[in-house]
Amino acid sequence: MRLAGSHSAPRPAVLMYFGRLSEFLSMTSEQVAVTDAPDTLGQLLQRLRCRGGAWAYELDERQVLLTVDGRYARPSERIQPGAEIGLHSRRSIFEA
Repeated sequence: MRLAGSHSAPRPAVLMYFGRLSEFLSMTSEQVAVTDAPDTLGQLLQRLRCRGGAWAYELDERQVLLTVDGRYARPSERIQPGAEIGLHSRRSIFEA
């Protein structure tokens, strides 16, 4: 998986950030390119955490609920082209 802007022909999946994640990361959505050997959701979270700062804290795998096309998903699930991936925090927006 490569984040948008990579050189391989992208087959994008859409990341949707909800609630606390949308607020604290100042982002509601973005696209990622899915390669022929798609990564798992857990690998995607790791790449996003590498952005540092709030990304590393807010996307802790123990605190994030994942959905794929509207159904709950596990970090071990592979990302498919065209998927809509929802990232939801287990924490309230009012928690520190």
